Amino acid sequence: MGRLRLQAFRYGRGPVRKVLLMGMHGDELTPYYLVSRLLEREEPEDYTLEIVPVINAGGLLAGKRMDLIYDENYNRAFQKKGTENIVAAVSSALLEHVKDADFILDMHNWESPSVVFGMGFSPDGCSDDLLRVYASLGAVCVLDASWTVDYEATFGAALVGRPYFPIEYPPQRLLDEWTIADYSAKLDRTLKGEGSSQLPVVLGDRRALNSPRPGIFDPLVEPGSWVGEGEIIGSIIDPFDGFKVHQIRSDAPGMVMYFENRKFVLDGEPVCVLGTVSR
Repeated sequence: MGRLRLQAFRYGRGPVRKVLLMGMHGDELTPYYLVSRLLEREEPEDYTLEIVPVINAGGLLAGKRMDLIYDENYNRAFQKKGTENIVAAVSSALLEHVKDADFILDMHNWESPSVVFGMGFSPDGCSDDLLRVYASLGAVCVLDASWTVDYEATFGAALVGRPYFPIEYPPQRLLDEWTIADYSAKLDRTLKGEGSSQLPVVLGDRRALNSPRPGIFDPLVEPGSWVGEGEIIGSIIDPFDGFKVHQIRSDAPGMVMYFENRKFVLDGEPVCVLGTVSR
């Protein structure tokens, strides 16, 4: 892929070009398990599958999310001008390479243990046809991009209007062989155009649930759990006040998307993020 020598492997000989992107964050390994199973199947005849397996090579070798040298996020460099460093140069080259593809699946993983999230960022949301792609991948779709403060610098912002699908799988440490096979089979069907006739669950609003006082957060549900309004999410144990327990309840029905990565929280700090259903 140009002088930067980003590797791209091609399978099949069809006229439709479908691209899988992996390794933008070096510590996200789930996509490699899924794609390795995918490639055990027969090569496609009606489309060409192009796999870009390693975008952030240094991060992958070191097990780091960011670039090994510059400590920058490859997914926040797509609107940078010029080639200030290798991160901006790689991002710019990658964007140029894939922008005319017929299908782009940007594969990641994060900490929610049981849910696949399709990140359907767009100022105008997603059409039903695009949402059905996420449904065929087995994903819950998140339309709210407000949590990404620098959204304008992301790959998604650079590809608005294109068939671009960022997706977040559960982390590799929580995968088993059945789950890998299931996700891989869904990916295969999606690439073949055997999409879902159903629309996915769509989360359109994300809100933080905050601690009512300082203490140790004790979650009572798992990330990915559906909760009703008023349902107990967890509790705060206050070791400075005789181990009193203070409950934290959901203020709306929705899904517990993830917990903040801290155990001791201060008064008013967020303990988890709740996604509410928009449709």
